[in-house]
Amino acid sequence: MNCLIMSNMGPSKYKPALGRFVTNQFDEISKDHQVNASLFLMPEKAYEYNNSLLRYAYFLFSFINFCRTARVKFDIIHVHFFYPTVLFAYLYKLFFNRKVVFIATFHGTDVYAYSLKNKLYKFFISKLKSRIYVSKKLAERHRELSGQSTVISAGILNTFNYEHDTEKKFDFVFVGNLELVKGADRLLKFVKDNKDKSILVVGNGSFSEQFSSLKHSGLTYLKSATPERLCMFFNQSKCLINLSRNESFGLVIAEALSCGIPVVATDTDGASEQLSCNKLGIIISQNFSNEEIENSFNKLQLSESPELIAIRAKSAEQYQLKHVAKRVISEYQNAIK
Repeated sequence: MNCLIMSNMGPSKYKPALGRFVTNQFDEISKDHQVNASLFLMPEKAYEYNNSLLRYAYFLFSFINFCRTARVKFDIIHVHFFYPTVLFAYLYKLFFNRKVVFIATFHGTDVYAYSLKNKLYKFFISKLKSRIYVSKKLAERHRELSGQSTVISAGILNTFNYEHDTEKKFDFVFVGNLELVKGADRLLKFVKDNKDKSILVVGNGSFSEQFSSLKHSGLTYLKSATPERLCMFFNQSKCLINLSRNESFGLVIAEALSCGIPVVATDTDGASEQLSCNKLGIIISQNFSNEEIENSFNKLQLSESPELIAIRAKSAEQYQLKHVAKRVISEYQNAIK
């Protein structure tokens, strides 16, 4: 089957990791001989436009040109970040192949930011052969909808794993976009208030300059890192800290667990789904205090054992891309049938 995987996100010069989970899933799906997969992302040049209308106009014209020059007719279009990306996918059906079917993966904002009372939004949902949600709580927000739906994580690289006898260099590690929704302001305050802790921060975003200029002997700040280095950093850390205000799943939590380290995370959809067992980590309130983080960290360290490390790594296996890709391809096959 010929499948087009498309998204309104894509890596750029300033955010090289943006939409990386889409490209990672594409790479894994492409390994399967049953699927002839193609990829179309928001072009890097589109990010030169600060105005979103201009950015999407460039996205549209680039997509039309891509479809016009494509060597195959697509049987399936798999949309990541459903709305408004599905509008462009529908143009393919109107002008290039009337028989194409649609599948969408909902990642969070494409559910949180839209109401089912929006007739256009609901109309395009009705055109989907399958709806994939990255977490159970995200799927619950669309529980009144009929049709095929399932919960499948976007997936983490198969390379994330526990490395024995690795020296712990950091008390806390944070990995993610340094934006308000990810709690970058909270993290900044936590770092400032805990100069006795060794903290590694890996990420880029609107708060990156504040982290770059922060005078803190225990802080190590990097704007980005390869997956191989991230795996090493997780193994060198005692705990992952995640202070998001909103998180539909949180792949970084799964990455940390696969490396055997515990997690202290604010109460979000993603944290509650992955940390349902207190052996994996501790969920703190959205109105947390630094004392709450410190007490959680101390509690996790006191109970640390080889058995718990193995339990965490085992719990994250289901989110590895080799398993995720098989489930996604199964949705493709059902959609074609």
